Amino acid sequence: APISPSAAHGIGHFPAEHMAATEVTAPLGQTTSGTISFRNPFEDPLTLTIDLQQANPEDGVADPFELLARRGVRQHLAPFATTQLPFSFVARDMAERSAQLTIQSEFHGQPLSWTFPIVGVAVSRPLAKPILLQTPARQPLLRELQLPIPGLHANAVEEAFSYDLDVSEEDADQLMRTLTLTPMQRTLSGTVLRMSLDWRPLRPMRTSAALIVRKSSGGRWRYDISLEAGEPDPDDTIHIESAMNKMSAVSFRLANAFDVDANFRAFFTPDSPSCFTVTPVAGVLPRAGTPGNLFTVAYTPIEYGKQMAGKLVILTDEMQWSYEVHTRYQEPLLPPPRPPRPPR
Repeated sequence: APISPSAAHGIGHFPAEHMAATEVTAPLGQTTSGTISFRNPFEDPLTLTIDLQQANPEDGVADPFELLARRGVRQHLAPFATTQLPFSFVARDMAERSAQLTIQSEFHGQPLSWTFPIVGVAVSRPLAKPILLQTPARQPLLRELQLPIPGLHANAVEEAFSYDLDVSEEDADQLMRTLTLTPMQRTLSGTVLRMSLDWRPLRPMRTSAALIVRKSSGGRWRYDISLEAGEPDPDDTIHIESAMNKMSAVSFRLANAFDVDANFRAFFTPDSPSCFTVTPVAGVLPRAGTPGNLFTVAYTPIEYGKQMAGKLVILTDEMQWSYEVHTRYQEPLLPPPRPPRPPR
């Protein structure tokens, strides 16, 4: 049955004490800008009074935030219309600053107030170019990083910090499993942060990441990192011998390196001769400790006496195995010579 109009009703509430915070970042010593969007939720026009209050202002120091319009500005806003309220933030030191943008109005004689918190964070990029990490896949790379931390006052107390990696979604799982960063100090002090790095890539990859260091009282340092894992050394060499236009094959078993099943692809690299084939070309690689999957490498020579070489790759999301395949042409067996005819 249809609902009677009198059966539905609602009660409006005053605006929340604090709206969602707006965060802006600026390089150390530079200025950036941000914007807060406000929409008139009523079907009547509003007259707005807009003000910006700094949190913990410092005597004799210019405020880090500034409303890009004079304070106490009054603005008329049409029903359901939206206005943009821009502001600026200057990062004078490695710290986090805050402010509140307040919008006051009146609706049918009832005073209303909206409060928008603003957070400004100084961000420093101390390195002129990314930290380059290079190693062959399945070869561990161990390094100590000495990271400059500009912006700390010489007489500042030692302060706790946190850190994390900013990586692309595509490579996040791979790096989380293979890259370990460990601080060599518990607090930030001086001019350098020392961290030990342990990277153990299991397959070739090329990606970038950023190490983000956060001071407890605010302020961030960003260190760009370029990671390149090259081709690993071959796991084994496979030898195949075959006669002209005759197929020969070699089989072997392979299980995953981890205690889980994993989807795989098997293929010869593009520079390998077309006379090589492998089966299967895709499937599931059983977990470690099992007999593994059976792979068959086949070779059919099409040229007399020519030795061939190719590279077989078996690839999962986490791991790569590679095999060099070498061939040798098998000379055909000649019939035994005929005995000489007896003299007449």
